[in-house]
Amino acid sequence: MTNADIALQASAQTALQDSGCFTHWRGPYGAVPVQFLGELKTSEFVYFRARGRKLSMQIAATQSDWEESRYLANFEEPYEAPDMDAEDPFGAGLCPADRCVAQILTWLKLYQSVTKTA
Repeated sequence: MTNADIALQASAQTALQDSGCFTHWRGPYGAVPVQFLGELKTSEFVYFRARGRKLSMQIAATQSDWEESRYLANFEEPYEAPDMDAEDPFGAGLCPADRCVAQILTWLKLYQSVTKTA
């Protein structure tokens, strides 16, 4: 891991801490895929993955519900980076930690805005 990677990871962890949304989490970690697991303060289970050519995240009432594909919310979008080869089938699996966290927090805000109005 380079110094730049360490700095991005530290920045990502600070953003997660500062969000105040999670009781605990693990990640983002790994490569091909990059993954994140967490529990919201409202007790929902969150799983994020950057794999292939896409980013995805599911929110479930519990981890068991997530394992059974019973999602409260399911997000997905294509991933492209400026330096990513158009033919690279694994580009999202190398998504930087700070970019992953930014997407997690964006989708989490969307989820929270919908659940507050429901």
